[in-house]
Amino acid sequence: MDLNSSFFDPLRIGDHEPVATGVQGCARMGCSQAGAYKAPKGRDREGEYYHFCLEHVKDYNRNYNYFAGMGYEDLLSYQNESITGLRPTWRMGYHPAEQHNIDARKLFDEAFATPRPAATPAPSVRRITPMVKKSFETMGLPTTSTSAEIAKH
Repeated sequence: MDLNSSFFDPLRIGDHEPVATGVQGCARMGCSQAGAYKAPKGRDREGEYYHFCLEHVKDYNRNYNYFAGMGYEDLLSYQNESITGLRPTWRMGYHPAEQHNIDARKLFDEAFATPRPAATPAPSVRRITPMVKKSFETMGLPTTSTSAEIAKH
């Protein structure tokens, strides 16, 4: 394997200039160097780039402000939304259908919309350990005794 092959040039790390293949000129007025480095044009212009030489792209990045022209309220709103990765969220116990005035019951087939009968709570079952069983035997009570029967004894 030839490690000096031009195939590896884009992967090399160092202080060399990037390989300029079909690169346009630097976007800075008066600069005649190749614009091999892309820099974003700004908010609301995603996917659009200026092409600068190394010196001018460093200067551009140093002075770049994504929030330029954004009002104070917009900036606060952006900060709050960025907490959740700029994705919509709802408060706990809040169904998103309520936000859009959608009747959630109409979203499902009638088979799913029929109300279920209320579940009855399971009767509490006393855990009978050997020590508890011995206590009941000592008092002469069955292990199924209620709290009131135990208190009377």
